[in-house]
Amino acid sequence: MIFQIVTNKFGCKDTTSRVLKLKQSYAIYIPNTFTPNYDGTNDGFKAKGYNIIEFHITIFDRWGHKVFESDDMDVAWDGHTKGSSEPIKDDVYVWKANVVDVNNKAHDLVGHVTLLK
Repeated sequence: MIFQIVTNKFGCKDTTSRVLKLKQSYAIYIPNTFTPNYDGTNDGFKAKGYNIIEFHITIFDRWGHKVFESDDMDVAWDGHTKGSSEPIKDDVYVWKANVVDVNNKAHDLVGHVTLLK
């Protein structure tokens, strides 16, 4: 609730109040580099955020081939193509993320991530 109290030059006072409903905001962080070399530091690529009720991310190689996809923000990409035990090469990959925040607003995000071993 916001209160406003004013006094004019004659000393007359007046007060007003209003209830404000604040919308919750969301935040998301998606890193731009990771190093899946099994040293225990930055081995997986994943988003972190709060006030997100829906999440989907797809990662593509430079030719547009899908290399990873997930609906779970807690699942990290380990630098492998799904279904393969072979790591993919060091390169820059494009990601597209679709999120819905707690206000039911959709956000389409695009970026890139560099894979370094």
